[in-house]
Amino acid sequence: MLLLTAAPSLYGHHSVGPNFDLAQEIVLMDAVLTEFKFVNPHVYLYIGVPGEDGAIADWRCEMAAASRLKRRGWTAETLVPGQTVSIDGSPGRREDNVCHVTTITLEDGATLAEYAGRPIRKIYLGGSEHPTTISPSALGHSIGRWENDVLVVDTIGFEQGVLDHAGRSAGFPMHSDQWHVVERFEVEADGRTLTRTYTFDDPLFMQGAYSGQDSASLTTEQYAPYDCEELSGKNNQRDASLGGQ
Repeated sequence: MLLLTAAPSLYGHHSVGPNFDLAQEIVLMDAVLTEFKFVNPHVYLYIGVPGEDGAIADWRCEMAAASRLKRRGWTAETLVPGQTVSIDGSPGRREDNVCHVTTITLEDGATLAEYAGRPIRKIYLGGSEHPTTISPSALGHSIGRWENDVLVVDTIGFEQGVLDHAGRSAGFPMHSDQWHVVERFEVEADGRTLTRTYTFDDPLFMQGAYSGQDSASLTTEQYAPYDCEELSGKNNQRDASLGGQ
């Protein structure tokens, strides 16, 4: 069974957005896994999804590379054909019955996710204020707005502690739950460099505010092939005449 809803949040991920509609959330319920391809550059789930009329629709759902999922504990045996699963994700932009996976729910209620062991940051666009009640978390609550071509992100609602990549606190706390961060993301004129300027303050741990900047650029390394099997179909093939849209 297929459910389709709006998903008004922004997920940080490589090139998912151009190929999948992240503004839409789909839920494929009671689907039967027919094949699990644990390959690069993307892992694929092939599933049969029952409709209200009892007919079975074939779907192809995509995840990150097997090499990335391996580092998070996945193996080629994590999912087995014949399993019944429910998948939460986003629909493909150029093909029907195609999705990008957010969460997989097994029959026993257990869940699997691409970002297992690592929190997913969400930036909520379209709002000017944070909710009045926020449950503290490792990544806090972020709202974003556009100032011309600059994305401004305001974040509060952090757990007290020291953050690492897995969102755990370790050692003596270095910030309180009143930590406040403002970031500005901008693509430089060269079109290859993303610069983040940030300012943060904490009235319980700091005197004044601290500002800094970092950047990330497209690599200049030559392409090196690795164990790939291209299975993405037309959904991930963008038309160069339309600027890759």
